[in-house]
Amino acid sequence: MTSSQPFDVDTERQRTAATRSYVTPAVITLVLYFCLWVPGLVANIVYYMQASNDQALVGRPPEGKGCLVALLVFFVGLPILVTAGFFFIAILGSILTATVGSH
Repeated sequence: MTSSQPFDVDTERQRTAATRSYVTPAVITLVLYFCLWVPGLVANIVYYMQASNDQALVGRPPEGKGCLVALLVFFVGLPILVTAGFFFIAILGSILTATVGSH
């Protein structure tokens, strides 16, 4: 390789990370969530970690990282909150039933 400039791996890695987009991986993750939830979760975590590494390398979030966060919130956080809410209501209802029913 004859070149006037030496090949800098770090500069090339930053250039590649700066142009990488995570919109297509977010769409793939969305499809996986609808087909099979666990593979969607795994893909979402892997892509999110890659996007976070790119953000640390470049200094700004890559395109599509927000989509990955929204998928995590919608397909993981929201179901956890809804399930916890149902359990809370069920436990509160059984406590109130036991308290009111004993009088």
